[in-house]
Amino acid sequence: MRVRDRERLRRLRFVVRRLLERGELQRGGQTRLAEHFGVSRQYVHQIVTEERRALGLEADPKPVEDLNGTPAY
Repeated sequence: MRVRDRERLRRLRFVVRRLLERGELQRGGQTRLAEHFGVSRQYVHQIVTEERRALGLEADPKPVEDLNGTPAY
């Protein structure tokens, strides 16, 4: 792996970890990160999944429920 690629991966992991810790990785965020770092969205998704696992977070947050207790989509 080239030095530039290792540095890019290190920075990407750092950003993803911070966004996950703060709960700020919103819908469409992976696409924006992929564009910014010049990698594929699938690669960013892989990094996000690995970091979620490392942080012990759920894969997908629990859906929001409305007042009746039914899932709101």
